[in-house]
Amino acid sequence: MVVSCHTPELRAPGLNRHPLRRPGVHSGMSERDLPDGWRVWNEEPGGQVVFVFRPDVFEGESFPAECLPTLHVSPRSPDGPPRRGGGSEWHVALYLEPTVRVRSRDETHPDRETALAAAVDVAAAFSRGEIDLAGVYQLPREEYLSELDALTGDEHDGDVPESGGDDTSHTE
Repeated sequence: MVVSCHTPELRAPGLNRHPLRRPGVHSGMSERDLPDGWRVWNEEPGGQVVFVFRPDVFEGESFPAECLPTLHVSPRSPDGPPRRGGGSEWHVALYLEPTVRVRSRDETHPDRETALAAAVDVAAAFSRGEIDLAGVYQLPREEYLSELDALTGDEHDGDVPESGGDDTSHTE
């Protein structure tokens, strides 16, 4: 049974799949450089990098694909439009869903390399279960967050937890 990260009737049209449709070619970041469970989804040479957490379980059977946690490293701020002239700052942003950002983990760095190192630290904290995910949602989503917690933390054994109960949860 799929554990829903949001209430199906409030799901926006087109959110039945994750907006990141295809893995890209990786120009520099190695999977070995990432914490357990994280993968490079897309990397533009010298540009934006998108990491994903456990795409093997966020495929629609165990967890909804649209709830695939992503970590973005980009010269573009997650809050604003792209700058003209290419700004010198790099931003790190963690998303639990395409529109649910963990703002407490937003970071800004002077260059890409520093931002990539910071993203690996954020990914490691996520994998260890050190990030408060419940605080990100306006309304609690106990079942979904409980199942997500089973994928992270010190007791993590890499298995997909069994889902008990219905596939609905509270919405934000």
